[in-house]
Amino acid sequence: MNSLKLILSNPKYFAPAWVFASLNILTGTWVLYLPFIKNKFALNDAQIGVALFCTAIGLLASIPFIPTVSKKNGCRIDYKI
Repeated sequence: MNSLKLILSNPKYFAPAWVFASLNILTGTWVLYLPFIKNKFALNDAQIGVALFCTAIGLLASIPFIPTVSKKNGCRIDYKI
């Protein structure tokens, strides 16, 4: 329970938790539309599986570039606490 109080009371901890939760909610909502997409584009299970696999591979392939992008654009705001 103390961790929840810390996350909700400090913006430094709240921001990553909010991003993580919102991305999971977005992905969970998107997955509900897979049957509709499958029917609309006449895809079979293998094609859907390859698309999901390529999405995961693309995310993993982008990991080495994240520090460079982060250094260039910045990713931190200093809060006065």
